[in-house]
Amino acid sequence: ETFNTTYGTNAENFDALLNDRILVDNLPADHTRAMEDDRAFVALLADHYYTCCTNAIRNHDDQHLILGETFEGNRGIPDEVLDAAARHIDVLCVQLYGMWRDHAPMIDRWHKRSGKPILLADSCYALATDEMPRPCGVRVKSQAARAGAFEQYARAALACPHIVGWFWCGYMDQYQSIEPRRQHTGLQDPWGKPHRALTDRMQKVFREMVHITPS
Repeated sequence: ETFNTTYGTNAENFDALLNDRILVDNLPADHTRAMEDDRAFVALLADHYYTCCTNAIRNHDDQHLILGETFEGNRGIPDEVLDAAARHIDVLCVQLYGMWRDHAPMIDRWHKRSGKPILLADSCYALATDEMPRPCGVRVKSQAARAGAFEQYARAALACPHIVGWFWCGYMDQYQSIEPRRQHTGLQDPWGKPHRALTDRMQKVFREMVHITPS
């Protein structure tokens, strides 16, 4: 009776849910209890997942560094999943596309809740062109703007004491003739010519990286 009330079903018993293939697709207007159930189930599922994966790895290498999977940070990380991950992994790996000012509060919150250092994975700044009309990532107006956005993000991220690295996504331009759905704007064009505004700026930041002081 409680299940039917919570999920808007009319099953006679729990076996009927499976045998009659009853779908939970008509939640009542107040579905607070159903959401609580969902969060509790996600917590159990995530903990079981991380337990299985990390145990399998550490059975063979008890010193292995566990990064977990790469979270899609722009969609957020459910607290239940973050808590489960934190009990098992060593580093929180998060993919984020955007500007540091928008990411900093999320990153700070994830670190404080998990207690883990954070590896920023897969991010870039894109330039739309005739050959790459639908590029991945935040779009800017020029190669110089890409360089500026990179430096701003890199310096801020590397000054953050709980950030252990940042991955740039896309080494070579992907024209739509090869990648019609979404394209990456790389560090060089398809013929190996570097986008010097960006690559020169990257070299400058990397040379100075050891002198960036954590804030």
